[in-house]
Amino acid sequence: MSETLPVYALSSGTGQLPHSALLEWPGLTAEQIAVYVQIARELGFCLNTLPPTLTPRQTAVVLDVSEGTLEQWRCVSAELRPNCPVLPFQKTGRSVRYPVWEVAKFIRLHTFVRSGQRLEGVCA
Repeated sequence: MSETLPVYALSSGTGQLPHSALLEWPGLTAEQIAVYVQIARELGFCLNTLPPTLTPRQTAVVLDVSEGTLEQWRCVSAELRPNCPVLPFQKTGRSVRYPVWEVAKFIRLHTFVRSGQRLEGVCA
């Protein structure tokens, strides 16, 4: 069985999403919206029902890493491991949540066209 990898780009060559999706997400580019759509699909949500924050389990599913890896990313010192990925999170008591926009930004920051060449417009 072949495994399909998630695609974080628009499937159509036009670079446009349906008009209704663009109206609900003003200020975002079509590529940025495509990342939100993919996150929602992977978790079984639609854009209208995607929660603003994700649990560590949901985030691990989206990023295809273990919850332990996310915990290491949260706990590691920047001085000890300066190259460790940084994924901002919110913590209330013992509850940890990842804002969807930060997860989407993290995905785009770690998307490359070629080795060493980041996807254009990452910071836009």
